Amino acid sequence: MGDGMAGRNTALDGLRGYAALGVALGHSVLAITGLALWGTSLADFPHMGGAAIFYRMLSLVAPSDAAVMLFFVLSGHVLWQSFVRKNLGAPAVPDYLVSRVFRLFPLILVTTVLIGLLKHAGLGAILRAAVLWNVALNGVLWSLQVEVIGSVVIVLVWLFARQSGGRLLAALALSLLILPLVRGTPLVFMPAFLLGAVIGLVPARVWRGRWLFGVGLALLVGTNIVIGHGGATRLPEMTGATLVVGCMGAFPIRALQTRVSKFLGEISYPFYLVHPVGMIFGFHAVAGLGGVPVLGRILIFAAVSIAIAMPLAWALHVAVERPAMRRVKLRRAIHV
Repeated sequence: MGDGMAGRNTALDGLRGYAALGVALGHSVLAITGLALWGTSLADFPHMGGAAIFYRMLSLVAPSDAAVMLFFVLSGHVLWQSFVRKNLGAPAVPDYLVSRVFRLFPLILVTTVLIGLLKHAGLGAILRAAVLWNVALNGVLWSLQVEVIGSVVIVLVWLFARQSGGRLLAALALSLLILPLVRGTPLVFMPAFLLGAVIGLVPARVWRGRWLFGVGLALLVGTNIVIGHGGATRLPEMTGATLVVGCMGAFPIRALQTRVSKFLGEISYPFYLVHPVGMIFGFHAVAGLGGVPVLGRILIFAAVSIAIAMPLAWALHVAVERPAMRRVKLRRAIHV
């Protein structure tokens, strides 16, 4: 890849930050419009009113599902690039796994306890959520189940493939072939991690074309509208996320390198986990506003939930995330 891929790529941090914001906006739309509208697609539009179509189309600018898919591809890409730079060997894998535990679980624990207290959940429910055994307490934790499994799968694939592009592509092909056998499990998202790894096999000049970024973005955010959520939509979304990450990693747009982007990137992980706290207050804010138009309630819900979650995310970043990473004194710790 180009120079932008060497070391930590701040543009990809910014991309992750905007993706986290997209999840928050998407959840705000879903909280007001409901699952029934969320489950519609282009085939349903002839039977829907103009207002319903408009609110369904909001997923283009509030793409929660697409943003999570972007997270998975980003993780796969950044982890694989770290393996390449460090030439990670089998003796360093325990260090890597410990570093991933410190990277992911301190914030999971703290945010789970906070949400559990606000929801008056029992100790058992909090503990089960904190170890990702049952994620009902905080719905976004399902993606952390995927992230944990993906972190293990990708290092195993690295040990198998190393610098061999052919072996990496063979592992990707296998992950695609077994999709019918792993439906309903986190393994259906493993191709996203491996596609993130495959980005490094593509010459940097290929990613220069902005048209390729446009195609990727259209696939990423538009597929769910055209053919719906889940199932067959995952592969086009994975492809779109791969194109977006590849283009923005090699030749990022300026919007990903501003101070705002840097801030969003720094707090992206705690913001993603703690936005459900803001949503609790968002529901209180819109309660009794039945006379307010749907769009108004969406905007109020989003404003309240994000205004609460963002400073809380910064506090968690400073008080939990940074200290947890500083205390990991591992020879080959990998930070993502």
